[in-house]
Amino acid sequence: MIFKRRWLTVPVIVAAIYTYQSFDSGPPFEGLFEAKEPAEALQEESSNPEKEIKSSNLSKPSDAEEKKNPEPSLTHDDGGVGNDTAIEVKAGAKKERTTSQDNVEENTVLLDVPYLLQLPELQRGCEVTSLAMMLQHAGVNVGKMELAENIHKVPYWTADGYRGNPHKGFVGNIYTFEKDGYAVYHEPIADLAETYLPGRIVDLSGQPFQTVLDQVKQGSPVLVITNSKFRPLPEDEFRYWKTNAGEVKITWNEHAVVITGYSDEHIYINNPLGGEDVKLNKESFIGAWKQLGSQAVSYN
Repeated sequence: MIFKRRWLTVPVIVAAIYTYQSFDSGPPFEGLFEAKEPAEALQEESSNPEKEIKSSNLSKPSDAEEKKNPEPSLTHDDGGVGNDTAIEVKAGAKKERTTSQDNVEENTVLLDVPYLLQLPELQRGCEVTSLAMMLQHAGVNVGKMELAENIHKVPYWTADGYRGNPHKGFVGNIYTFEKDGYAVYHEPIADLAETYLPGRIVDLSGQPFQTVLDQVKQGSPVLVITNSKFRPLPEDEFRYWKTNAGEVKITWNEHAVVITGYSDEHIYINNPLGGEDVKLNKESFIGAWKQLGSQAVSYN
């Protein structure tokens, strides 16, 4: 954006141009996002795989760990086009597209799911922010900060020298990268969701992805654990933590999103880091989902 101011003197005209960058939205964390609206930023990432973004749950390992396993640079390579395919529907409803219209594929199912951003309050809060979107779709009046407070937490390191177990609770600090932290997996998420929708929460973890799609087709969004690139990662992106319950597979790219729809070739998600009804390549998305144990939580 350029502003021009001119002062006239006799006989000299002096022109000064002041240029500044205006940030319309986004978190006050340098390097997390550029000055884009969330949907616009995701669309550009999809078309430019060289653009880097931070994962929602990147931890700050010790110096020794960081030298051995440096935090990876993260890029999107989703084959999608952003959220220009969103369909307006009433809250809680679903629509099935059987004909191509307004750049929407044939046979598209897309739910109207409330959209929330995890930032700036929750630098590692992708899981609870995604859970808030899912619960709000079910009619529950709950926000991400309440869920962040109520999610069960475990230490990053235990007293006996083991790593925290994300299957038992959120590991470390959920609020800031300035303190050690990682993520939380499906069991504590389902347990917390159950307190808001007793008897209605379904843990679909370990089931075929078709079960997830069937849940969406029935009208319920699904929270899934994946990675921030939404495609399979090489094995060197993963580590195996020794916890007091055994080894647990982790990646610093871990991310949680809400599946809001699907078509024959694509998955639509609400991404708490930015992007509503973002269209992603289905095959790549499923591959990424399977790498972290096919974790999925929804409601009936």
